[in-house]
Amino acid sequence: MPVNDLFIDQRATDDAVRRMRAHDPAPESVGDRWFRAAATGDAEALQSLVDATDADVVRALVHQESAAHWHLSALELAVCAASDDATALLLRLGSDPTRKPGDANAVLTAARLGLEDVLATLLLAVAAANELTALLATPRCRTVDAVRRVGAVPLYVCGGQTVLHIVVEQRGVACLRALASTVPDDTLRALAAIRDNDGHTAGELAWLVGFEQEASAVLPWLAAAAADRDDAQREARNTDRLRRRAKRLTHAEAAERKTVPRELFTPDAAFDPADQAAYAFRPRVPAAELNTGEICDGVYAVRPFSDAAVAALRAEADRVAAEVPADRLRRPNSMNRAGFVIQDLEGFRPWLDAVVKDVLEPLACAHPDTVAVFDRKPEDDDGDTAATSALEFRSVHAFIIRYREGEDTELAMHIDRSHFTFNLCLGDDGFAGAYLYFHTARADGAGPDGAHLYAHAPGTAVIHRGAIRHGVHPLTSGARVNLVVWCAVPEGYYDGASKA
Repeated sequence: MPVNDLFIDQRATDDAVRRMRAHDPAPESVGDRWFRAAATGDAEALQSLVDATDADVVRALVHQESAAHWHLSALELAVCAASDDATALLLRLGSDPTRKPGDANAVLTAARLGLEDVLATLLLAVAAANELTALLATPRCRTVDAVRRVGAVPLYVCGGQTVLHIVVEQRGVACLRALASTVPDDTLRALAAIRDNDGHTAGELAWLVGFEQEASAVLPWLAAAAADRDDAQREARNTDRLRRRAKRLTHAEAAERKTVPRELFTPDAAFDPADQAAYAFRPRVPAAELNTGEICDGVYAVRPFSDAAVAALRAEADRVAAEVPADRLRRPNSMNRAGFVIQDLEGFRPWLDAVVKDVLEPLACAHPDTVAVFDRKPEDDDGDTAATSALEFRSVHAFIIRYREGEDTELAMHIDRSHFTFNLCLGDDGFAGAYLYFHTARADGAGPDGAHLYAHAPGTAVIHRGAIRHGVHPLTSGARVNLVVWCAVPEGYYDGASKA
């Protein structure tokens, strides 16, 4: 009997299971279509939904955010899609362009992306509500200190900047013209007097980034005070500005990582990371024998841990959620809100290192179709998986995620940022729904929509390539907690996914 049928029989009375067995996926909701249209900037699709949907429902959707789209509203998604038409429609329906404080609000997003038409549309909407001067100069419409990374390179984003600062630092001539044409001169002068967290006005910033001539052509008064400064002064001041910003944001970078030092959180004595036997992941058992069934091509169910080990890990996850302050915990990833990153809790790191070495790497070697790149050349393929036994993951991102009412209840279709994904269900009492679904090349066993569905039981892990499209159907009751590990292999390994 296929492994999935075992779990289907256990929940035969659940409506979601009956749909799964009949291969009848739940229809797409109005909300799903609404946020998809906003994310693609499709103003015609949005208008069609408005015309065909009850007015109260539309009003609710206008002010909602989408968990599947980084918790952005439809307006914020339309701005990111650079759609002036969709932005204008959503503003007419009552969307708030400054709903989110700081960098996330639609006005600052449009300025940072250099979308002059969208920026002008947003500013006109704010001005029509007689809120322009009141909002643009308030902390709600100003950036916050932050550290962002492009690969391993930290980018120190200065806080306290207004929309005028952003446009100047981005050297956005078109956006500066949009500001000049939509914002009253007295409001612009009020913005120009504000200093960011580096201590600079927008005029001084224009000089520092070499934008004073272009800025003066649009706003002649903006950079006049810096006209007598030479290039040598500019270079020295700019170097000093960036050095001081990096120093000031060192604390912000540590706060962003939200590492909980070992002395603040150490796993309970019953969950000692130094005692591998306590975790019972049976490293001496051949990885292939841990397999309990193939869900679909390249996706397997395995049981590498004992029930006692799963219960102990779940207890520790619950203890972290109860005892570690939420502001010390980093979000698991960009799509899941509830949970934490395992590596941020120093006490868990020895355990995770052992699991990667003794469980995940052998599993990947035993099931090479679950890892996108692996250490075996096609010309060396003699059918012996021992050739991949030297596989070592280059990097690992491990996290706990939680699904329950009031938090995340589902996850839209996506791919993982990994070569190999390990997803262990830690369970909960009586949860229902939250079925995994996978879209793979093989059609047999899939529903009409091409999806292979799987009821994830506690203690069972699913392994697959990160590039396989998958998601989680809505949770219908209870709560579900999972341990997910994303693994990447070193560069230069053979791409097994492309092998014939």
